[in-house]
Amino acid sequence: MNACSSTPTASATGKRLLPPRELLTHEGILAGSSTGTLLAAALRYCQAQSTPKRVVTFACDSGNKYLSKMFNDQWLSQQNLA
Repeated sequence: MNACSSTPTASATGKRLLPPRELLTHEGILAGSSTGTLLAAALRYCQAQSTPKRVVTFACDSGNKYLSKMFNDQWLSQQNLA
């Protein structure tokens, strides 16, 4: 995934859930919400730059405990987050 060109779109609450789902879809990394927060900050930084930068962030938690919620399309829909 090219982090500097990704543009998340979702509701304010749903936007926080999108980066970990994109990381799983594009890179096969099952990361949790803390990693998603760091990824979202890195994406925001990249989008604000006028020239390409190399950005490093951390995958500091697993998404295993979020399988029934953040990674569950039915739950997201029920919460009006999808």
